[in-house]
Amino acid sequence: MSGCFDLVSLAAAARLPDGTTALGHEDVQAQLATALARVAEVKLIVRDTVDRILVDRELPSDGPVAKLAYPETNVALTELAMQLLCSSTSVDDSGLEVADRWYHNYL
Repeated sequence: MSGCFDLVSLAAAARLPDGTTALGHEDVQAQLATALARVAEVKLIVRDTVDRILVDRELPSDGPVAKLAYPETNVALTELAMQLLCSSTSVDDSGLEVADRWYHNYL
């Protein structure tokens, strides 16, 4: 999930009504840190599942948990991106491509 890097890029390019970037605000930094932790958690869940499959010790819940973890995290990342975009008055040229990817992901 490269979404966290895209979120940081988006936050750095999103201009708020006061003219600052979203990334400069502590609440946005905290939300990005939470998103990064969530992505790391999903990676661990999937890695543990694959490790158990490789040694033929898969648990009945492994598949469903891994299958749910990824899309739920993707939705959370997309919601954060939409919050950043909706709260911004503009996006710097450097972030337009990233913003387009998040809009596409949202749709």
